Amino acid sequence: DPVWKTQFHFSGDFMLTACMDHTVRLYDLNNYKARMSYRAHVDSVNSINWVYMTNSFVSGSADKTVSMWDLRTNICSLTFYGHNNAVNCAMADVSGNTVASCDADGIVKFWDVRMIKQLASFDECKQSANCLTFDKSGHVCCVGYDDSNIRLFVNGNKSETMFKGHEDGVLDLMYDPNNASLLSCSSDRTFKIWQ
Repeated sequence: DPVWKTQFHFSGDFMLTACMDHTVRLYDLNNYKARMSYRAHVDSVNSINWVYMTNSFVSGSADKTVSMWDLRTNICSLTFYGHNNAVNCAMADVSGNTVASCDADGIVKFWDVRMIKQLASFDECKQSANCLTFDKSGHVCCVGYDDSNIRLFVNGNKSETMFKGHEDGVLDLMYDPNNASLLSCSSDRTFKIWQ
């Protein structure tokens, strides 16, 4: 089955894979062997992201859920329900207290990890929201859509700021290590750096 995403742990010792077979797999990079398969999703796992400097990670699935996992216990510690279509991306902010997720309907949701509840939901675009990322402060969340635009959310609220420049869907986003620039890539066969 296809592997949709990979992600290195901050220590460099581990790697996660998000798989179409409904699993997340943990690999030990010291011996290049699979160490654990995490099973709780009932459809393709589309997204995985480590919670910054922890042994926890967030997964988003086509089963319309967002889950948090703990490597110390090897279990799913919590699951958020509320999307009506496949979750394309899910990520925790730098504090690990807020998770953002986006889905194939273009819905963006913010979740409170401590209270295990939805904080906000935004329907800003009628096309798929494909990817998202937080800046290093955890205050700004950028979301890339199939309509070729990148929309910003600040402190869990809608912002009027939008980055326009791609000619097709935005497929992935990331901030540079210094938090000075946002990098986007698109199915228009380009990448752009936003200041």
